[in-house]
Amino acid sequence: MATEIVSLDPTRTQTEGPSWRPGSKERSNVREPDTKGEPITVVGRVVNVRGRPIEGVWLDFWQCDGGASYDVDGNRLRGHQWTDAEGRFLLETVVPSEYDDDLTNADGEVHRVYRTSHIHVKIKAPRRRTLTTQLYFPGAPGNSRDHDYGDDCLLEIEETAGNKVGHFTVVLP
Repeated sequence: MATEIVSLDPTRTQTEGPSWRPGSKERSNVREPDTKGEPITVVGRVVNVRGRPIEGVWLDFWQCDGGASYDVDGNRLRGHQWTDAEGRFLLETVVPSEYDDDLTNADGEVHRVYRTSHIHVKIKAPRRRTLTTQLYFPGAPGNSRDHDYGDDCLLEIEETAGNKVGHFTVVLP
């Protein structure tokens, strides 16, 4: 009996943006009781291109709240965690808002940039390069307007008994 060889496409690298900060707290729940936004739990796995789970992967999450606000001075909606032996992770957060932002380039020119709802994640596995990517929400009205958006980084959303759960598998080369 022949064994089928699995070959998955690696998760796409995307910009970390201007709001990443080192030194987040280790935690899986980044949602404070007064955080603006609809609660969501994001669950997933980190696997290699053969589909095998990777244990001990560091994942650092950050995002804006449901009012389009990033905490650039503290740890609201920021946190890191490690995958378990099956490559699993779980993040309790909120659905972030879309927003327009003014970014200044190296020449001092200001450009208005639109961003659809997204969650940033920086991923570092043993003996591999750091991957920074973003997770997107299906059906978000601004997906088609955002130049960084891609279906390849789309959460699969499940709603049961009033709970929203987003699923995503990170594939590392």
